[in-house]
Amino acid sequence: MGRKWIFVLTVVLLLCIAPIAAAASYWDRMGSGFPNREQIYSHVYEYEHPLLTFSIRIPQLTGAAAGAWQAQFNKEIRDFAESFTEELKEIVRSSEEAGIEFRAPYQGLIDFAVKLNRGGLLSVVITAYNYTGGAHGITTRDYINLDLTTGKTIQFADLFPTESERERAAEVVNARIQEDPDWFFISRFTPDMFRSDQGFYLEQERAVICFELYEIAPYAAGIQEFAVSAP
Repeated sequence: MGRKWIFVLTVVLLLCIAPIAAAASYWDRMGSGFPNREQIYSHVYEYEHPLLTFSIRIPQLTGAAAGAWQAQFNKEIRDFAESFTEELKEIVRSSEEAGIEFRAPYQGLIDFAVKLNRGGLLSVVITAYNYTGGAHGITTRDYINLDLTTGKTIQFADLFPTESERERAAEVVNARIQEDPDWFFISRFTPDMFRSDQGFYLEQERAVICFELYEIAPYAAGIQEFAVSAP
């Protein structure tokens, strides 16, 4: 189970959403943009079975001027949740057929947090947890960072386009490593270690760079987050 779902929005947002001046950088819009008219509400459902329980809470968008784009956004997230639950049900079926003893019910959880919704930008973190036996479950995250004025996904390189900017971000990681070196697999983080699909979310006047379980630190250290302030 543990595979990471990457949110890909396939429909381009129609240009009927009020544009924001192109001269304003993402950093400027994160810090001083007005609240968006688009809002997020929760879609919740639960499932309980002697061998499997679910608690699902996913984000759904409302208020977008482009109805088709909004419908596609919402459908893709519902599809992700359905795929997640169906995969867990299949694991339970396979475990039963293999005669595996269930010491505790398998479990699936999905939840989300809206990190930023202003300046024509939307940043949402979706957290998924699954337990399918063993010592502990696995938590993964997906990061949805959208420019609502264009419908485009905001990439790590859009915020840190130059070597000097990536070095600035890397130094934030290194400062934490120096504080608690025993918690990390590496002694020094270099800019080339950032992935092109590096996980992050947006907050007001800062970006929070994230590393998944086992990526740079052991399971017990949890998902690692490093807040980088606006330049």
